[in-house]
Amino acid sequence: MSIGRLPEEIIRLAPGTPLRDGLDRIVSGHTGALIVLGTSDALQAISTGGFVIDVPFTAPQLRELAKMDGAIVLSDNADRIVAAGVHLSPDASLPTGETGTRHRSAERVARQVGLPVVTVSASMSTISLFTGGSRIVVPRPDELVARALLAAESEEIAPLIVLNKCDLADKLPAARQRLATLAGLGYPILE
Repeated sequence: MSIGRLPEEIIRLAPGTPLRDGLDRIVSGHTGALIVLGTSDALQAISTGGFVIDVPFTAPQLRELAKMDGAIVLSDNADRIVAAGVHLSPDASLPTGETGTRHRSAERVARQVGLPVVTVSASMSTISLFTGGSRIVVPRPDELVARALLAAESEEIAPLIVLNKCDLADKLPAARQRLATLAGLGYPILE
């Protein structure tokens, strides 16, 4: 079964990427965020306040900046944090199906300036990507594994969970802990 082509932006939000690490830190900290992936003249036209920092991207810095009010603006390839605390004023007449202030702004900004916008919901602990007039709720890694296992089971395919990147010694114990429940259910895990 094909789900079609995913937007390029969602690949940048994949587990294991620096941006996803930063977003997961925000979720774990029970705070929210609105992050614009890129800059443009159109974005500048609806931005006020905040401050330019233009520093290399790190996940801990993204987490710390998310504690502040206002949007965070990243460079086009998300390797730099361009600005933080930015007040965005998109056209209020743009239609939106969202109800929360952060999500309404994100959808309108994405529509108006054509840049992808990521939100982290503090109350729902979710990450969403607004792009091309749509919202994609980004699945958590455990949800991705569960979906893959369900798909394999429904097709009578014997699943094998492969824990790769074992060279990242500092992350290995946490990865093993997350997979312990699946191992306990009898799913084979290969390292």
